[in-house]
Amino acid sequence: MSDYDRYDWDTSDPRQHCRHGKFIGSWWGPDILCGQCESGEEDPSINDMIQVYYDMIDRKRIENQAIVDFVGDLGKVMPKDLDKSFLGQAFIDHMNGSDSAIKAYKEKIQETIDYFGQFTDDYDDHNVLYLAHRAQIEEYDQFVNDMKEMESVQFD
Repeated sequence: MSDYDRYDWDTSDPRQHCRHGKFIGSWWGPDILCGQCESGEEDPSINDMIQVYYDMIDRKRIENQAIVDFVGDLGKVMPKDLDKSFLGQAFIDHMNGSDSAIKAYKEKIQETIDYFGQFTDDYDDHNVLYLAHRAQIEEYDQFVNDMKEMESVQFD
């Protein structure tokens, strides 16, 4: 029995995931590629990954401006004697939710930079997913070796 047979927990071994993080099956099961692997397209760089979040922030800001314009226009056509407090509260709720989403996107940008930045200094390097995947495999191999050493220690 090999070490990889012995410590095979399927989802724990990075060899059973493609570089995009998709579970593709273990050595004894199907060898499935994820859609990105099958497409043959170049992997994203760090800049490509964070651009997605910047685009989401931009879309959220455009949406917010549309809401501001809509609420302003709606307020002009509503009857003067109608209680408009519900409209203001709905607007405030939307903006608070929007602020939370934008903050979350900015946090994701920083997490992406922090994690993938440890594998390359070039934010346009399209091999960064491969480098991160290789690091995960090395970390797993170290874990397997540590487990073997722990089992070989004799306790009195």
